[in-house]
Amino acid sequence: MSSLLDHQMINSIESMKCEMNNVIRERDYFHVEVLALNEQLEMAQDFVDERETITMEAHQVAEARKTYAEEKEEETKILK
Repeated sequence: MSSLLDHQMINSIESMKCEMNNVIRERDYFHVEVLALNEQLEMAQDFVDERETITMEAHQVAEARKTYAEEKEEETKILK
């Protein structure tokens, strides 16, 4: 009887070790996945920041051109 209990206990321990190793492998896999996703997120955020900068610069250029055009229009009215 004791031998049977010892055998069952050994099997149970071995099973738990296998399960633990599987969990460790899964954890490591997900850790790598999280790192990759964080890198992709950072690249996307950099892209958005760059696009926002370009948009602001384009808006500033448009405003400057609008102001210039208004000034020229005003000069034309004065010269007439």
